[in-house]
Amino acid sequence: MKFESLRTGMIFEKVLRHTRKAPLPKGASVIEDGLYEIVECGERKINGYVVNDIFLGNLKDKSGVSVDFTTLSNPNEWRYHESAYIEEEKEYVLIYRKSVKFSDRESVLIETLERRVEVEEKEDKKESNKPRVFPLPPKEPEVEQVEGTETSETTSELSSKDQTEYYKYAGATIDDLQMLVDAFMTKEISQAVHAPKTAYSLAVRQNWEQFADMQYPVREVRTHAVRINNSGRADTDAPLSYQRVLFRLMQGLVWYGSPKHKQALTTWLQRKHWNRNNGK
Repeated sequence: MKFESLRTGMIFEKVLRHTRKAPLPKGASVIEDGLYEIVECGERKINGYVVNDIFLGNLKDKSGVSVDFTTLSNPNEWRYHESAYIEEEKEYVLIYRKSVKFSDRESVLIETLERRVEVEEKEDKKESNKPRVFPLPPKEPEVEQVEGTETSETTSELSSKDQTEYYKYAGATIDDLQMLVDAFMTKEISQAVHAPKTAYSLAVRQNWEQFADMQYPVREVRTHAVRINNSGRADTDAPLSYQRVLFRLMQGLVWYGSPKHKQALTTWLQRKHWNRNNGK
C-alpha cells in the first residue's frame, strides 16, 4: 500500500495484543472497539520537510488518533479491511399511547403499542418531492461526434455505455461526482495512480481543476478542453466528445483529486469489491 492510495472512509483495525506484537492471523475475529476509519489524510510541507498526516476516528467511541504512514502500514500495529465499508440503516418506530387524563392527578397509562415503519415506505414519500437530476437530455440535443471521427488520446475505453448517452451528462457538476464515478470509472483508470509527465497529463489537470475547483459543468469543461495527439485529423479545433471529457475527469480524480473528492472513488472500489465477493 502507498500513501497516495489512502482515502477518506477506508477501514482499519487497531491490532490489540497483550503478550506480543505480531500481525493478526488470517481470519482472526474483528474487535469492534478497535475499528477506525480514515477521517482525513494529506501531505503538507513544514520548513522544507514533507509531512504525511493521517487522522483516524474510532467508530465505537468517536475518539480520534493521528498516525504516520509507516505505523499505519505496519501489520503489527494495524490491519486494513479492504472489503469493509460503512453502511447506515434507518429504523422508524411509531409509538401509540393510550392513557386516562385526570384534572386533579397524574394521568394513568393504559396501553402502549409500537409499530416499525419500513425505511423504504418513508423514503419513497420524501423522494416524490425531489426533482430528478440525471440523466437529463438537453433542451436541444447535440449531435455527438461518431467514434470513427473521434481521435483517441489513449486506447482505454470508458465503459460499454452507448456513446449517444454521454451528452446527457453535460450538466453534471462536482456535486454529482459520485454519480459520474459509478457510471464511468474503470479498474484500469483507478489503478493508474501516478500521472505521467506529459502534455496530456497537464491537459487532464487543467480540465479537473476547471471541474473541481472552478465548478464548471461537464459542458463547460468540454468547451475549454485542449485536444492532445490529434493525429490523422485536419480539424484540430474540433471539440472533444463527451466520452473523452468524462474519461479525462475520471483520470483527473485519480491523479489530482483531493482526499475529499477521492471518497467517491473509495466508495466505488468498496462497492465493486463487495459485489465481487457476493457474486453480483
